[in-house]
Amino acid sequence: MNLRSCLFLSAVAVSVIVGGCNNRDPLAPYDFLNGTCANMPPGIQGMTYMYQPDFSGGVAPYTWEAVGLPPGLEIDPDTGLISGIPSEFGEYNVVIIVTDANGRRSEVACGSFEVQEADELMLECTAPPPAVQGTTYSHMPIATGGTLPLSWSATGLPATLTIDPETGEISGEVTDAVGFYPITITVTDSSDPPATAECMTELEVRPGLSVDPEPLEMLEFYPDNCVPANSGIDIDQLIADGVVVGGDGSPITCSFEAFTNPDLPPGTGFRGHGNLPLGITQNDDCTAVGTVAASEPHGMYVWIATLTQESTGQKTYVPYCAPQMVQPGGAYDISITQNGDPEAKFKPGYATMSGGAFSFGDDSPDPLVEIVEPCTNDRCFYGFFFFFNSISSDTGGIVKDPNQALPNKMGMSHPLQVFENDIIDGLRDRFWVVNTEWHYCLYGTDTPDEEAAAAENEAQCGDADLAMINGNGSLEFGVIVRPQ
Repeated sequence: MNLRSCLFLSAVAVSVIVGGCNNRDPLAPYDFLNGTCANMPPGIQGMTYMYQPDFSGGVAPYTWEAVGLPPGLEIDPDTGLISGIPSEFGEYNVVIIVTDANGRRSEVACGSFEVQEADELMLECTAPPPAVQGTTYSHMPIATGGTLPLSWSATGLPATLTIDPETGEISGEVTDAVGFYPITITVTDSSDPPATAECMTELEVRPGLSVDPEPLEMLEFYPDNCVPANSGIDIDQLIADGVVVGGDGSPITCSFEAFTNPDLPPGTGFRGHGNLPLGITQNDDCTAVGTVAASEPHGMYVWIATLTQESTGQKTYVPYCAPQMVQPGGAYDISITQNGDPEAKFKPGYATMSGGAFSFGDDSPDPLVEIVEPCTNDRCFYGFFFFFNSISSDTGGIVKDPNQALPNKMGMSHPLQVFENDIIDGLRDRFWVVNTEWHYCLYGTDTPDEEAAAAENEAQCGDADLAMINGNGSLEFGVIVRPQ
C-alpha cells in the first residue's frame, strides 16, 4: 500500500490505528518535550545555590531527575528546581532528565557545570554598636566567604548578652555595669578542615537614657527646677546642660503622654504626667511654646514631657512649667508664701521621693495660701474646694487645715501640703508631677438669723460647681516630684 492509497482510508480506520499509539487528538501535531540547561550559572562552594531548568512541550505534569550534580545539590522531582549548598568545588557534567505524563522522556546535557572554590572566610572586625542599660540589644556580626553553614562563638560578652551559635546574633536584655568589655567573636565554616576567622574588639555598655536632677536645680536656665515654656530650650540644650544623659546617641523626640494607673479604670485621668495646659504646645524638639489660656485658673502649671530615643524606644521624663498670670477683673487677691517668699504664687512646689513616698509642705504652715477679699457684711463665709491628680486618696492626699479667717474680715488662709505614702511603680525612680486646683467662694450677708445666713451661703457656695460660678478666685499649683 503506497502513501496515497493510505490517505484514502476511512477516518475510522485511521483513528483506530493512531489511537492505539497514544491518547492525543489524531489530527493534532505532537508538541515534543524539549528544554535547555546550557545557561546553568556556576555555583560557589559553601554558598546557597538555586537554578530552575526551562522545559516545555509534552504533557504535564513532569517528573525530573538529574545526573552528575555536585555533592550538596539536588533536584526537586516535582518542580525541577536545583538547589542546595555545593560542598566541593570543581567541574561537573550534569544531565537533566524530564519525563512527561505520557512517559515520553527527554535528556539534556548541561555541559560543564562549575562550582567555584569558596572565598576565604572573613569576619568584619568593627566595634559593635553600644548596648544601653534597660534596653533590648541585638547585633548581627557580618561574615563573608567560607563554606556554609557557619558556627559562631564569643568570649568576654557582658553577662546578660549571648551569641547565637547558628546565626551569630548577639542579643539580650542589658542590665550589666557601664563600661567597655573586651570581646572575641569567632566564626567557623564547614569546610574540611574548617576555616576560622576571629575579631577582637570592645563592646561598650552605656547608661540608660535618664534625667539628672542636679542641672535642673543648679543652672540659671531652670529657675524653678523645670524647663520653662518659651525659653527656647530644646533637646540639644538639654543634652548640653547635662539634664538628659545616657542613651545610645540616636535622635530623641519629645511628646506629652498621659500616664495612667493600670490599677484604675480606663479614663480615670492623668497620673503623674500632669495636665498640658490649654494654650501650650509641646514640640517634638522638646521646646514648649505658647501662653496658658486666660480662661484657665491662674497660678503655676507643671507637666512631664516624655523623651523617646529613636533606636531603642527607651523613654525618660523631664518636668516643664508655665505660669498663668492673668486674673479677671475683680478677682480675689490670692498669694502663696513658700520658703519665706511671699511672691511664690508662680513657683511650683518641689519634693524628693524617699522609700516609695514623698511629702511637700510642713505644719508651720509652709506653703501658706492667703485669699484676700474684705468683707463689710455682718456675717462672712469663706469656702473653698480643691481637686488633685496623680496621688491616691487611700495612701495620699492634700492637707488644707487648719484653714482660718484673716483678721478684720479680710479673707482667709490655709496650708497647702501634698503627700503620697505608696507611689505606684510606674512613677518611682523618675520625675513626675502633681497638679492641684483650688476654687474659692467668699460670701457676705447682713441676715441676722444664723441659720438663714448659712442657708444663703450654701445656696451661693455650697459645692464646687457653685464655687466656680459664684466665687471669684481660682488657683493652680503644681508640685514636681524628683527621684531620690
